[in-house]
Amino acid sequence: MDQYYVYQHTDPETGELLYIGMGSFERAWLCRGSNRKKNHQKRLNELFVLGYTMADIVVVLASGLNKTDA
Repeated sequence: MDQYYVYQHTDPETGELLYIGMGSFERAWLCRGSNRKKNHQKRLNELFVLGYTMADIVVVLASGLNKTDA
C-alpha cells in the first residue's frame, strides 16, 4: 500500500527548513508530546504563540509513496 509521503517543516517567518521527514497518516501534523526532538518542539511552540498553525508549517513534498521510495 502506497501510504507514505515526504514532508518538511518550514519556519513561516524565515523560510528556514526546520525538519524533513517521511510519514504516513497524520505524522507531519503531529507536534505535541514526545514525538519531536526538544529543540524542534521548542521552535514549533514559539511559532504557535505567534499564531501560526501546522498548516503554515507543513509542506508535503511527495505523496502516494511506498516506504522504500519515501
